Amino acid sequence: MKKVKVLFVGSFINKAIDGSVGGQMYACRSLVASNVSNYVEWILLDTTAKSVPPPSVYIRGFYALVRLIKFLLIIVVKRPKYSLIFSANGASIIEKGMMVLISKTFGITCFFAPRGGPIVSEIEKSSLLIFFLKLFIRKSDYIICQGIFWKSFFEKLVPDASPSKFKIVSNWIDLKKYPYQTRIAPRNEKLNTINILFMGWMQKEKGIFEIYESLVRLKLDNYLIKVSFLGDGNDKNKMIELCKNLAPNYLVTFPGWVYGEQKLKYLNESDIFLLPSYAEGMPNSLMEAMACGIPSIASNVGAIPEMISNMETGILVEPGNSIELSNALSFLISNPIKREEISRNARLIIEKKHSLVFAEREFISFFNK
Repeated sequence: MKKVKVLFVGSFINKAIDGSVGGQMYACRSLVASNVSNYVEWILLDTTAKSVPPPSVYIRGFYALVRLIKFLLIIVVKRPKYSLIFSANGASIIEKGMMVLISKTFGITCFFAPRGGPIVSEIEKSSLLIFFLKLFIRKSDYIICQGIFWKSFFEKLVPDASPSKFKIVSNWIDLKKYPYQTRIAPRNEKLNTINILFMGWMQKEKGIFEIYESLVRLKLDNYLIKVSFLGDGNDKNKMIELCKNLAPNYLVTFPGWVYGEQKLKYLNESDIFLLPSYAEGMPNSLMEAMACGIPSIASNVGAIPEMISNMETGILVEPGNSIELSNALSFLISNPIKREEISRNARLIIEKKHSLVFAEREFISFFNK
């Protein structure tokens, strides 16, 4: 069987120069390593950002121009039938959108996948970004949407586009790499210990200061509360200083980015996962936590409500609301049987909707047309 050529633009490295990892890296690498490769000859163009926060606009512009030239040369030399273009938010939309236009100039069927959670707030502030995003959506053959929320968002942005343009492929995870660990209640009651986990960028927009404020409000002196912040970022040092003021029954650690077996160890030892972000697409870190059966508290933003049914597969809180976050934490800590119920339900929803198997099936159907 002759494989179809697909020019795939995304992030394919294990970690960035600064050690960071991201959902787009995982999504791209797992798709390339999946059964889709039995049908597709991938031509990969890596566009991983050099650092977070990004370098100056001039340096970013130079790298973007280099990648656009590479994209054009690949099309001329390799002649792919399809292009699959993953985009983050902000300037990434402009760069990847130009690749969409190049694809169409050469008659290549283009699948465009904007995946940045902050897109919603960004277009409210920038008429220029709205203009370009609408243009790129119209020019693409298909828009890959991470969930119902994003499909509705893009359809409203370009209401004259054909409904068949918008394809839902819920974000995915390889369940074989995230074994479920039952949270049999009461789990750590003999030690009165609760392990709380955060994974992501250490920055205000991820809600880390709300986590600190919620911990201050907790009145659970009879527990030892261990909190692990896995990640790095501009606000890490500030959080380290703040957490020194917490009560003696808190043990807070900042291991930085962790990978592989070390990350699984943190996941398997955690009782509660927190992701109180201000904006999200369909976050990988939350899928990882839920796949491992960790009862999770996350913000009611983006496509997160498609993963978390409140009080069934997790708990939803409003972004920026540390009181709600504290109340949710207190509830889960004080109700181990509910934690066990949410744990089972969380794993089930990931199995039913977010397994890599479903994404494989969708992409195979796209590229066999």
